[in-house]
Amino acid sequence: MQKLVFLLTCCVMLLCSVASYAEGQSSDLNAVMKKIGFAYKQIMQAPDIPSAQQGIDEMRGWLSKSREFNFKPSVANESLQGLEKVARELDAVEAALAQQDLDKAKQVAANIDGLRKEYHKLHEPPGFWELLFGQFK
Repeated sequence: MQKLVFLLTCCVMLLCSVASYAEGQSSDLNAVMKKIGFAYKQIMQAPDIPSAQQGIDEMRGWLSKSREFNFKPSVANESLQGLEKVARELDAVEAALAQQDLDKAKQVAANIDGLRKEYHKLHEPPGFWELLFGQFK
């Protein structure tokens, strides 16, 4: 009986540690993605070119930070490609700002929201079994 209790205790501890690790990685990435979203809103709501440029600069910093995360191996390449696409869109936004065209910059920046929707599908929250067994693949 004591062996069974010990075995069950070990299993529960293992489950908790796997879930805790996955949750920690996910919550850090979520926090960075929310900051990217806030920078995006700054660009879209910018009343002038310097404000839009400030949003771009912040977004680039958070994009750089997001590249440091360990994405799930099954979606890592696609995730990094998505981040690169966002960076290219920011280049196009900056080009419009260099031409002093804030409206065009905002139109180009709207493409970023489409990328967000496309690539967030890759990062649906993991299910219980994936948390339990997915880390060991």
